[in-house]
Amino acid sequence: MEKNQNRVANIVLLLAALVLVLCVGMVIGGAAVYGALRLGDILGGAQVRSFDVQVEELRAEPMAPVATAGVILIEVIPGSPAEQAGLQVGDLILAVDQRQVGPEGDLADIMADYQPADRVTLEVQTPGEQARKVRVVLGENPEREGVAYLGVRCSSAPHLEFRHRGLMPFGRPDNSD
Repeated sequence: MEKNQNRVANIVLLLAALVLVLCVGMVIGGAAVYGALRLGDILGGAQVRSFDVQVEELRAEPMAPVATAGVILIEVIPGSPAEQAGLQVGDLILAVDQRQVGPEGDLADIMADYQPADRVTLEVQTPGEQARKVRVVLGENPEREGVAYLGVRCSSAPHLEFRHRGLMPFGRPDNSD
């Protein structure tokens, strides 16, 4: 019986020592990671300060409004009225003659109300820029006589939003997106 108690006591003592070693290892490991990050800041210059300056500079600059409606151009047909007006792949068409394009107004349905040679004003936004007005003289659809033609292929614009980018421990930016 006494032998069993000694064995149990030795096992408990061994487990306690193992837990202590693991805890000390975690503390030392955490300190080493923190020290490596701080050393990187020291050797790499004032990265945190430059990050803060960049944030301030971004806050000081006016931000272009981000469209949540409209259609994004995925193709501009060469020689088309859209190309002649300067539209490019990636541009957003937000409105045609002040009629909103998007969930409520399909671009093809809106264009069906026009004839070839009609002049329309498009509200267009290039990503990262302010929306602008573009005048376009519509052509005739090469596949369907008498039908107005802009000369683009498009897709619904994604819903865009801003997210707060949090900071990881030690002031490093979170780049997990």
